[in-house]
Amino acid sequence: MKRGRVKTTSLTCHKRIEEQLKDSEALYESLVRYLPCRLIRKDRKGRFAYGNPEFLRAIGKSWEEIRGQTDFDLFTKEIAEQCWQDDVRVMESGRFYENVEQYADAQGVEMFFQVLKTPVWDSHGEIIGVQIIAWEITERERAKKQLFETNQALQAEIDARKKLELEKERVHKQLLDISRRAGMAEVATDVLHNVGNVLNSVNVSATLVAEKVERSKAVHLAKVAALLQEHAADLGAFLTQNEQGQKLPGYLTLLSENIAREQQEVQKELASLRGSIDHIKEIVATQQDYARVSGVTETARVNELLEDAVKMHSGAYLRHAVRLEREYEDVPPITLEKHKVLHILVNLLHNAKYACDESGRTDKQVTLRIAKAGDERVRIEVADNGIGIPAENLTRIFNHGFTTRKSGHGFGLHSGALAAKELGGSLTVVSEGCGKGATFVLELPRRPGETSQIV
Repeated sequence: MKRGRVKTTSLTCHKRIEEQLKDSEALYESLVRYLPCRLIRKDRKGRFAYGNPEFLRAIGKSWEEIRGQTDFDLFTKEIAEQCWQDDVRVMESGRFYENVEQYADAQGVEMFFQVLKTPVWDSHGEIIGVQIIAWEITERERAKKQLFETNQALQAEIDARKKLELEKERVHKQLLDISRRAGMAEVATDVLHNVGNVLNSVNVSATLVAEKVERSKAVHLAKVAALLQEHAADLGAFLTQNEQGQKLPGYLTLLSENIAREQQEVQKELASLRGSIDHIKEIVATQQDYARVSGVTETARVNELLEDAVKMHSGAYLRHAVRLEREYEDVPPITLEKHKVLHILVNLLHNAKYACDESGRTDKQVTLRIAKAGDERVRIEVADNGIGIPAENLTRIFNHGFTTRKSGHGFGLHSGALAAKELGGSLTVVSEGCGKGATFVLELPRRPGETSQIV
């Protein structure tokens, strides 16, 4: 009786174990069937021994169609060879292999998969094949790529801004150095005033770029990437079943649109920065040309001299909506010290712009004229329709220290008149009174040595 009870108990345990194994196999089969990733087993020759429903659905074939087939029967030679090399590595080393792999689907759309390959052993400890688990991580990889590209673009914009700041500093130092070496204090004052106006635009654009970078929505990509990484193991279920995951693709689309819009705005400001820097370079190049010939007489065309002075004020005239008209006659070239003429003309153009601003007119205009003044002299006129000059000031306007402007220093016109005299010419002014504009007339000899006058 005792032995019978042992036998009965042993059979009962065996049956229970068999039932538990069957339950475990059923549970495993159910899990594999509905697992949102691809599960594959191959034998040592690379032949498919198992493929779960997700894998079969992805390749569009049934199990009967792929049983005993290899990757070379189903995929391109390039993909099949890579898969086989990885399989061999796993089976020979007995170690698992993990990698992110990239493929294109039937429509050519780029897809990414997290792939884990492990060896399969039999009951004797022999490796008889390989098992592969692969789950799609396309959205995660795209988010990472977009984050990387956005960071690269933002870094490039920051580097460009730093480069422009350095260039601005270099140009500013160069301008000061040239002015100091040339001994053109008055011209440097006017040039720096105009460069300062351009630098204001540079600072505004640079500040806007910095603010846009600081407020960029690109930082949210890092949060998205972290969220995807957090759900890497159940990414498919997270994106399809989780409420937060279902909103993620739409959020990424909206985020990419915002980042693209930010990049366009920053690029627009960078273009404005480059334009301002180019304008500053043009001003510096003009002054360099004149500084090189300081104290040396040379022959030059009058219209070119006047246009060089205009270059230094073009930005200010445009910004203050002052229209510039030209009435140039064909006059012979003249021989003189070019830097002294530049000094006079820059100052006259600056004063004309100021007079127009102070008038409050909407049709602000400055007219430049070039004409002959006899056989041996040339006349340059700078006429504005600004505030005009009272009669009592016409006799004092060229005096040292005289000015009607709160921020004026009173030596611009005085030094200009002295420079005209040194050139053998004259600087005069005509105005019919307040609100009726003014015309400054610079007369220069074609050759040095004539008598000069100041009116």
